[in-house]
Amino acid sequence: MMKYGLLTYNYISRDSYCPKYGVNMGDYIQSIAARQFLPSVDVFIDRDSVSSYSGDPVKLIMNGWWHIYKGNETTSDAITPLYVAYHINNQKALTKKALEHLKKHTPIGCRDLATMNCLLNHGIDAYLSSCLTLTLGKTYQVSEKERTNTVYFVDCDFLETGNSKPKPNWIKWCLSRTARRSCAITKGLEKVKRRTWEILEGFLHDALVEKRSHEYYPLSLDDNARFQIADQLLRDYSKGKLVVTSRLHCALPVLSMGVPVLFVSANLDDHRYAGALDCVSQIGLDRKQNFVERLDSHHGLIPGTHVLPPSVKAYSEQLSRRCLSFVSSAANETSH
Repeated sequence: MMKYGLLTYNYISRDSYCPKYGVNMGDYIQSIAARQFLPSVDVFIDRDSVSSYSGDPVKLIMNGWWHIYKGNETTSDAITPLYVAYHINNQKALTKKALEHLKKHTPIGCRDLATMNCLLNHGIDAYLSSCLTLTLGKTYQVSEKERTNTVYFVDCDFLETGNSKPKPNWIKWCLSRTARRSCAITKGLEKVKRRTWEILEGFLHDALVEKRSHEYYPLSLDDNARFQIADQLLRDYSKGKLVVTSRLHCALPVLSMGVPVLFVSANLDDHRYAGALDCVSQIGLDRKQNFVERLDSHHGLIPGTHVLPPSVKAYSEQLSRRCLSFVSSAANETSH
């Protein structure tokens, strides 16, 4: 019988992104998205050890954030990979060995346009799949009877919750994220802050404001505990009135659940976002610190008007078909 692996994250590569001594729960949300399609999870496989895996043959969905480095440029021969919703963080580090491996497993579904264009430029068959978390609405969507009056702020501390009225702390947060102190960015963020409050005014009236973070400590939490935390975050968001976030892996699953979401960033031109966030309402700054506002009637930022964007449904269905076909082919191979 074919076995199935699921990605986990021990952050053993010095180039892997994670908070110091902490866990990025967004990674585990990516794995939960993949887990939906698997008939079983037979083994956890660390993202930074896919080259050295030596267990039983498995099929593995290779979605999410990847950093290519020497020693982890391919999967082991025991892994049959499905490259979908794939993001390469350090494209200049792609080696001949890594490219030859990817060519063997085409077409490569890319989470963003930057990854897709990089692979196409290397002669690799690639397409824009968007993010696998867009399929999470199938698992976490709730009825309106379960909807709460909670507005979640996820890793964007321009609001401080408590018994008193929330207080803006936007500039401090964004400056710490960007390590830039220029007058231009400060003025730009002041405009972002003012406009954000204008947009949120209707949502915050009589709402319960709660903060969440996808950075969890300590790193010693085992994988099962990490999955439980990530699962609870998704369950909370699914019942929310609105989610405001700086996290890609929060904005997209929330959107798929039918919950209004506003994405905020001090760098909307980040290469991770191109093509991946087109369907999400955004406010922030571009690379030149110009103020940017991209709102759409689909996104429901007027309470009660949310409609799932057609592109989200299309991506979700395409991703689901791809993953189910991958699993189905494994069953067929086993039966023969």
